[in-house]
Amino acid sequence: MPLLACLAVLALAPPVRARAQEAPPPDPINAQLPQWLRVSAASRFRLDSDHLLQRLRIGTRITPTRQVQLVAELQDARAFGFERTDGSVRDVLDVRQAWIGLGREQGWADLKVGRQKLAFGSERVVGGAEWANTARVFDAAKLSVHHAGIRVDLFG
Repeated sequence: MPLLACLAVLALAPPVRARAQEAPPPDPINAQLPQWLRVSAASRFRLDSDHLLQRLRIGTRITPTRQVQLVAELQDARAFGFERTDGSVRDVLDVRQAWIGLGREQGWADLKVGRQKLAFGSERVVGGAEWANTARVFDAAKLSVHHAGIRVDLFG
C-alpha cells in the first residue's frame, strides 16, 4: 500500500524544471580594473588521511589588443604532516604559467608560446592532472587552426 501511495504522488507531482541560470558572484577587484587587465586568485585545502594539502594560485591576464594576450600565474603548494617532500605534493612559490598568445580562438588560428596547460584526449594523451596538489604545466608552443567545427592542434 505505501508503494501505491508513493507512485500516486509521483504521478500527480508537477514536472521538475531546470533552475534558472544563477548570476556569477560579484568580482569587486576586476570591476575596478580596466577591461584589458584581469586578476585571479584561488586557494584550495584538502585533508588526506593524516596530512593537509594546501595550494594557492595568483594570476593575471593582460589583453592589450583582441589579438594579443599575456598570462602569468604563480603557485604555492605545500603539504603539512606529509613525510615525502617531492614535487608531487610540494612546490613552494613557482611560476605555474607564463605565456603569450597571438590570434583568437574565435578566429582561424591562435598561437600560445611559453609555460602553459595542455590537455589532449581528455588528458589521457597529455594533461595537467589538476586533481594533484602540484598539477603539471608544459613549456611549449601550441598552434591551433580551427574553422567550421574542425580543429587541428600542433604542439612541441
